[in-house]
Order: sequence, then structure tokens, then C-alpha cells
Amino acid sequence: METIDSNQEKIAPGQVMAIAAKQLQEDLPIEAMLTALAKETTLEGSDLVQVGNTVFIGHIGKGANKTKMVGRALNVDTGRNFIRNMLNYLGYLQEKNITHYASQFKGETYLPAMRVLEKRLANKDSTLSVGRTKSGEYAVFIRIGKEPLGTGT
Repeated sequence: METIDSNQEKIAPGQVMAIAAKQLQEDLPIEAMLTALAKETTLEGSDLVQVGNTVFIGHIGKGANKTKMVGRALNVDTGRNFIRNMLNYLGYLQEKNITHYASQFKGETYLPAMRVLEKRLANKDSTLSVGRTKSGEYAVFIRIGKEPLGTGT
């Protein structure tokens, strides 16, 4: 897995997405994956944010669900930076009044980072839970409290 330390070099969102898409490549050609990602970022209610060398694509709910978001992280940063990026992203979501965030991922690449984040949130009023779906993917559920989460970096 290619990593680019954002402390050394911050790359553009499109580069993050292209590298991450290549690493996630499954049955689709890379061009199709990039086209799907580009289309996803233009959907109504879509929110694209880059923190370090991680791009977060989120979809905000409507009506009664306007404080809930479903999203994904496309990461090419180091593991340690990814954890910091996630905390800063959660701080960003607090500013947007998002109270619940959910995501899914395949494989175990992100699992150690989720465990660290779960421990970091243990003394806060936010919670993170990770579980497996019937299809074998991992699902992450985060309840975002009011105590500041961003690291300020």
C-alpha cells in the first residue's frame, strides 16, 4: 500500500482519490472507479473534505436525519496521520452539527486505526463502535458528542 506522509508532502484531493482507488481496485477498471468517485462527490448533499492525505466523502441526511452522515475515507497517509486526520475530521463534523457518522470498509487495513480511535474517544462524550456485516465488511458507527475532537493540527 502506497503511503505519502502528509507531514512531508500534502497532495491534491484528486491524487489522493486516484492512488486510493488504485489500491482499492476490485472488479472494476480504475477508470470506472474514478468516474464513480467523481460522480459521488457531485451528488446532492455530498461533502468532500481533505485532511492531510485523507479525503473524506460524506453524505448528509435530510429532514429528521440532517445531523447524520454516511461516508468513506480514502487514505494514502501514514497510519499515525490517518488517526489524527480522522480526529480532525470528526472535529469538522462537530462544527457542521453532525451527531452520527457511519462508514464501511473491506479488509483489515483500517481496523487498527479504528481500535486506536475507539480508545481515544473512550474518555470523551463521543463513541466509536466497529462490527462486521453479514458480507464480511466492517461497519463503523460514531456518535459525535460535544467535547472538542479535532487535534488542531
